[in-house]
Amino acid sequence: MIMMSVLFACTSNLSGGRWSTEGSDPTVEAGGVRYGGGDGETEDSGDQQDSGDWQDSGAQDTGDSGAWTGQWGEITRQGDAFGEAWMGFTQWDGTASQCDVAYPLENPTPASGCATCTLQTTFTLGAPEVEADVAGACAAQGWTGLQGTTITIGHAPPESLWMQANGTFSAVGWSSLDAALWTFERDL
Repeated sequence: MIMMSVLFACTSNLSGGRWSTEGSDPTVEAGGVRYGGGDGETEDSGDQQDSGDWQDSGAQDTGDSGAWTGQWGEITRQGDAFGEAWMGFTQWDGTASQCDVAYPLENPTPASGCATCTLQTTFTLGAPEVEADVAGACAAQGWTGLQGTTITIGHAPPESLWMQANGTFSAVGWSSLDAALWTFERDL
């Protein structure tokens, strides 16, 4: 699981570092985890080409240190059905993972409410797998004890992750969707 998180961070950094900070002002917290942000559907340029220019909402810049604190997901798809699905939280200090916890995404249910999304689904977080927890970093971030929490996420072309909070969807990060795989990440 650590390698998957590190791979996500490294791959995104090498491909242009498109880690969106859009909507980083939280609108709801569940078990210490921030979901949503912004004032509703805040991003819909209508363009189908990715300019690579994400709006910066003022989140702390980690510079070239390689440090990253964020949320990621990887969901396999088999036609219209979901296969293996995971969502996790990572705190990477640039040299080692301080926290890496992953939750299986269970009970996928179609969702609605995101007009821009081509796919939107509600999942329930399963039992966590903690791969790294240096000096209680995972609990300090509020990333433990989330089993049973539901999360509603969506993908909007070309590469936007949307999350629902308080009944409203907001663009919060980067997302890639094809016929076999849905991956996403966002800064926290």
